[in-house]
Amino acid sequence: MSYQQKARSVSYKGLNFLSAAFSFAADQLLPKGEIWIVYSGYNLLIRPRDHIGTQLYVNGEYEPQISATLSEITPLGGTAVEIGAHIGHHTIQMRRKVGSGGDIYAVEPHPANADMIRQTISRNDFENIHCKEIAVSGEKGEIGLTEHKTQNSGASTIDDVAGHTTHTVETTTLSSLYSKCGLDHADTIKIDTEGAEYDILTNIDDLSDYADSAVIELHGKDHLTAAKMNELQSLLDDWGSEFTLYPSEPTASIDNQSNVTAIWKS
Repeated sequence: MSYQQKARSVSYKGLNFLSAAFSFAADQLLPKGEIWIVYSGYNLLIRPRDHIGTQLYVNGEYEPQISATLSEITPLGGTAVEIGAHIGHHTIQMRRKVGSGGDIYAVEPHPANADMIRQTISRNDFENIHCKEIAVSGEKGEIGLTEHKTQNSGASTIDDVAGHTTHTVETTTLSSLYSKCGLDHADTIKIDTEGAEYDILTNIDDLSDYADSAVIELHGKDHLTAAKMNELQSLLDDWGSEFTLYPSEPTASIDNQSNVTAIWKS
């Protein structure tokens, strides 16, 4: 077993232990199933016993720094694409910013999550949020969606990691996704794909062809090697006029084995 495989194994064992403790606490304190909350002035369907849903239910927010950045870089009346939209919490934040005159494309391969996004769209009568149930990668086809027993439906991935496959999902490229959406360009793109960001970005010529600004989660902790992290950072630096990295978690450091958030501008 390689060093990275061992690191991944330890990471997932620790995550599973924390998940068990989390699940026990959730079973005692939080509502079951799906419920509606008011988030960013809109109705949002969440699962309170899911990792992200718990934070939204208890704290009223999730990834506030990313939400603030998306609000800053997404213009009124603009177009935004969110790849890996999960249940749509960032999607409706961007909808609040673009208003009724813009367009948001929420791209989510997990059937249950995509259905929650569609219910949120319907509940709020959003005519300009478009849900696309598909995975974005480096090629078209089909692939297994891997889920981990971590009480976090946002951790589902098409990356080849330990876990159990629950669904076969359609995959497409970034270029083909834009064609499906009738898009030539977007003001903002957000990519949070649990490792698939490498295949997405290394199979395009220049991110500037697709968006003016981007927020991209780089998953070095559990999915990408140091070499792949370095390659992605070099590409983003070459493609843009501004490029900054921030730790995705308060305890993380900006190195090749941590999850970091890339803020990029063309």
